[in-house]
Amino acid sequence: MIIEAHDVEPDHLTVPALAKKAGVSVRTVWYWIGDPLDPLTHYQRGRRVTVRIKDFEAWDSRRHQRVGSSLEERIERNRQKISRRSALPVSPRLARRLRATG
Repeated sequence: MIIEAHDVEPDHLTVPALAKKAGVSVRTVWYWIGDPLDPLTHYQRGRRVTVRIKDFEAWDSRRHQRVGSSLEERIERNRQKISRRSALPVSPRLARRLRATG
């Protein structure tokens, strides 16, 4: 549930609103804010933490440039990770069970 307060600047988003906009969890946004290498710029008024939309967009483009990843590159990296996991050795007992179940 996202609660937008009327006292938030129009060009700012609360942490839950930013999470929804970015398609990530609130925990991920807090991780970005506390990132030791390149923290996401945020503003705090009392207990309310907000992020300016322009700051987020600039930070996000820096992050993707730093990682050097387009969407296609990220998909390919994830495919490689998955294929490496499937190549892990299987115990003889598990191999027998897999062969038996067909």
